[in-house]
Amino acid sequence: YIIGRKIGYGGFSVIKEVTTMGENHEQVVCAVKIVRKQIKGKSDADNERVQTDFEREVDVWRYLKHRYILPLIAVYDTPFATFCITKLNSGGTLFDLIRTRRKESSSIAEAGLPVALARRYIYQLGSAIRYLHEDVRAVHRDIKPENCLLDMSAPNASIEGGNVLLCDFGMADFIHNEHRQTSDAHANIGPSQTSTNIQGSLEYTAPELISQSSPVYSAAADIWAYGCVMYTLLTGRMPFTHEFQPRLVLMIETGAYDREALQTCPAVSESDASAIDLVERCLTLHPDDRASIAEVLQHPWLR
Repeated sequence: YIIGRKIGYGGFSVIKEVTTMGENHEQVVCAVKIVRKQIKGKSDADNERVQTDFEREVDVWRYLKHRYILPLIAVYDTPFATFCITKLNSGGTLFDLIRTRRKESSSIAEAGLPVALARRYIYQLGSAIRYLHEDVRAVHRDIKPENCLLDMSAPNASIEGGNVLLCDFGMADFIHNEHRQTSDAHANIGPSQTSTNIQGSLEYTAPELISQSSPVYSAAADIWAYGCVMYTLLTGRMPFTHEFQPRLVLMIETGAYDREALQTCPAVSESDASAIDLVERCLTLHPDDRASIAEVLQHPWLR
């Protein structure tokens, strides 16, 4: 592998282009996520926590083989860093797509995706979630547009749309037991310390997670976040957003989102009202009453 230019970074990691040789001796460009084992200025506890979290991410990620999940091609562990080789993606994310739509639309009411494209991406993401929940018995715990890459490499992608690649499994874990006791290794994992919490992506956090002080490994929480992504793709805006955080928390806990924006968005107007039912079944306040991913994929709007 020949490591090239930097294309992304995080607090403890950097993502770079990497070039290798294919089976027919052709040049293949991939991406590599490099996680350093010691960061200057960070305490030993912080460095150890990052390594523990990243090892868990790799433990889950290496098992995942699905068309709509970013593949982990290889992992190389060295004394100073861990290198994860994955597919190079240049199509941006669902978040980037919505942001572009908002900039180009004449009004916020028209910022949602066209119905065919919205249905395509909602189904693809749902397919990846079904694989996680039912085949792998794992939960993602950080589903949001920023973690949905768009693979636009297919010849007709500019016309028909690309393919979603669900990524970032730093919060993911296997569902051994949803009522498990928190181990030391997971002491810093959960709503109070992660991207599915008040410090992170609160907008996609299920109401039952807000008051939790210990980890929650819930498929229903993934479904809530999935419903938020659906709403965002259809309307061009998040269902729960407010500059004043306590107000945002209250909106989530009471399920107070703009239903009129969903009812009047072009994607719903051009298809049928069953899209509203689909979103509502995902954004049901009580987790036991939410649709399962199997029920979502059998919904008339997606068939």
